[in-house]
Amino acid sequence: MDIKANIDLSGFEYPDCWKNKVKMQGLFSTFRPRNLNAEAENEYVSKMTFWKNLIGRYCEFTGKAIFTQQELQIQFMRGDQLPACLGTVITDMLQQKEIRARSEYEYDPQNTWRGWAINKFVKRPLLWGWSKIKQSNIVEDLEWVYLDVLGSQCNKLETHILEKNCGKILNFEALQNLCSCCLLNIHTESLVLCLLTLQARKKVGLHYKCENPTRSIHLIKIPATVNAGISFSEEDLGVHRLQMTQSSLLKELEKLEEDIRVNDQKVQLYVKEKKRQMAKTYLRKRHLMEKNHERRSIALHNIEELLSSVDEARNNGVVLDAYKIGAKALQKALTESGLKYDHVDEVLADVRDTMEQHKEVQHTISNGVSDVALVEDDDLDRELRELLGETTQIDFPSHTPTNEKPGITDSQLIEMLNGLDVEEGNLSDLIVGKQSLPSI
Repeated sequence: MDIKANIDLSGFEYPDCWKNKVKMQGLFSTFRPRNLNAEAENEYVSKMTFWKNLIGRYCEFTGKAIFTQQELQIQFMRGDQLPACLGTVITDMLQQKEIRARSEYEYDPQNTWRGWAINKFVKRPLLWGWSKIKQSNIVEDLEWVYLDVLGSQCNKLETHILEKNCGKILNFEALQNLCSCCLLNIHTESLVLCLLTLQARKKVGLHYKCENPTRSIHLIKIPATVNAGISFSEEDLGVHRLQMTQSSLLKELEKLEEDIRVNDQKVQLYVKEKKRQMAKTYLRKRHLMEKNHERRSIALHNIEELLSSVDEARNNGVVLDAYKIGAKALQKALTESGLKYDHVDEVLADVRDTMEQHKEVQHTISNGVSDVALVEDDDLDRELRELLGETTQIDFPSHTPTNEKPGITDSQLIEMLNGLDVEEGNLSDLIVGKQSLPSI
């Protein structure tokens, strides 16, 4: 297979030094021992950094986090010169845990102890003999996964696709279309590794289909919440089949409507040409297509009702779970705070008794103060009379309101009338005399 023919690097930006023939000869040559002196150490580090960055940029440009040594040698060839140092670069990247073998990564993306043990004691011994047979080219053909590039692709997929499609089940082709719509440059092989990584992180669930002799990803389940399960259930598969049938029926209805439109145009054409038999033939065909359209419309309506019922049942289940959680939380709060009917009734009774006692104490205190004030007022009145030298008692207005009204007896009224002085003469003389007085 010609790798260079399959990958177009016309838009790839090479480093500025790529056109410098002398410098590139040094970068394409093998590594010198780094422990000779400080200059050799600096040269070794600079050269290693150059190739690692170039490999990372190449993987990002192609959207493929997978590479082989042979592929890199062909892609980075300058004229007839091949880079002779890529073996050392890949070895260093493997030691620094920047890359992993693709076969190992697919088996255990998270690099757990269980995967390490099985790979160490089971898988590697079985492959040892075959590796010895192909020792001459196993290194160049071995596929490596650049972990940093793959991690970046996983983050983009999670941000642009997963967060916007929570609770959905997508097939692999639909996921690829979404990646294209979101302008995500992720190769198909890298997309598979991304899904395996996200499954290991409990972000998605995967369902496979077996087509001899291959096994490929068929469905991707995106959980609605963080704590939702990612395993596929019979309900999930059934809902997905309904959705696929719904999509298929919609496409068929669109095609039937287009066919009916074309058929009507033919009927009108034959009518204009006065070809009655041909027009009748296409009219019969039109009636058949309309009946077919009606049957599919009814089937689509039934499927949509089923999907709506499933969604409603799920929502009712969520509401019921919320009620259960709320009831348990309320019971716990009431238990912890001691809010029970008997206890609350006792507390309220104690409050009423306490308030009544308080009122009684206030009433007793206010009455006692009033009596003392009255006694003090009487003493002050007596002392005031002694200072004035009066013998008769002066009636001061009482400080306490009374309902008794002041009255005058008959004997007192007669004495007051007798004390009045009236001039002698009749009333008319008094009036005349008053009129004859000169005005002032």
